[in-house]
Amino acid sequence: MLVATASGAFILATSGGTNASADASMLRTVSVRTGDVTAEVSADGTVEAVSQVAANFATSGTIRTLGISVGSTARKGQTIATLQTSDLARTLKVARLQYAAGLEALATAEAGTTTTDPTTGKTTTTVNDAQVSSAKAQAVQAEATVEDAKANLAAATLVAPISGTVLQVNGKVGSATGSSSGSSSGSSSGSGGTSTSGTSGTSSSSGSTSSSDFVVIADLNALQVSIAVPESDIGKLSVGKTATITFPAMTGTSTTGRITSIDPAGSTSNSVVTFAVVVRLDTVPKGLRLGQSASVTITTASASNALLVPSTAVTKSGTVSTVMVLKKNADGTSAQQRTPVQVGVVGTSYTQVTSGVSAGDQVVLTTTSSSSSSSSSSSSSSSSSSRGGFGGGFGGGLGGGGGAP
Repeated sequence: MLVATASGAFILATSGGTNASADASMLRTVSVRTGDVTAEVSADGTVEAVSQVAANFATSGTIRTLGISVGSTARKGQTIATLQTSDLARTLKVARLQYAAGLEALATAEAGTTTTDPTTGKTTTTVNDAQVSSAKAQAVQAEATVEDAKANLAAATLVAPISGTVLQVNGKVGSATGSSSGSSSGSSSGSGGTSTSGTSGTSSSSGSTSSSDFVVIADLNALQVSIAVPESDIGKLSVGKTATITFPAMTGTSTTGRITSIDPAGSTSNSVVTFAVVVRLDTVPKGLRLGQSASVTITTASASNALLVPSTAVTKSGTVSTVMVLKKNADGTSAQQRTPVQVGVVGTSYTQVTSGVSAGDQVVLTTTSSSSSSSSSSSSSSSSSSRGGFGGGFGGGLGGGGGAP
């Protein structure tokens, strides 16, 4: 049993029929009160554009015109740069001449060779199948060369694949540029969109853009935050759940958002498994920039007017949760009794209890600091961090500035 001392602490004593602790730790109590509790998952990430695209020339050449600069805006389909076309036009002209010659050679081969017998005057036409096949192959190749030359000439004009703000321009008029891998790449995370530039284009993750890309454009009107969530919490999340986003560099600024995607496969780093989660911002705060740090808090469960106890007071063994309740004996002494409880919403600081205790019951908290003063300070700080805290219990328990409403 516990006997109260003049200093307000409890000294442990045994008592029949109770489950008393055997150590000499300082004990504090809080009253079970009603209030609100939320369960949250929090993680930090960086701000990025929902749609960010890299546009590159699909053919090589020398830059002739450049109509954009870093920080300027571009409209989808707008011509943003061109290459000098004299060499490309010349290549197309030669390809067309070669194609015409190939068609003529094919026609000659298909016509065959006609001979006349001088004695009878009878004519005979002979077609060499091998020559026809060869001429046809050459004509087909020449036609393909024409199409390639036409595509290269068309690719000398680069258009904006999306509307947005120009983030990068890696080139200037007169410099050489060009890529054989395609004309655009970028991201449309959570939006399901694709982008094109010139005559062809691809869509990939935002990480595919780099300083080697000719132009990078992003839509700054639609932003998101990518976070890594531990495997212990990922099961609590689902697409569509709401979130609150704050920004360490912008004191007092926050916005809301929703989960738009959760990676189906986790990644492991230093033996820790995390899953990538993307949260799209509902509104973009003024002054927010790409790459800024963001803190995301996602509410996974909540309960109002619930019975609450500090989460540190709950002990779980397997599937059974218990709390230590301080009971008064008939002789005026007090004893601890471990009591099974059913828990509901588990918050960071407080836990909902749905059965096992009642409002007003005294729940024991145990601290094992080297001095009673430091233990009291630590416990009081923990209590006062949530919704006004719990009122003090026996022995001068946690001072919380009033119970939950």
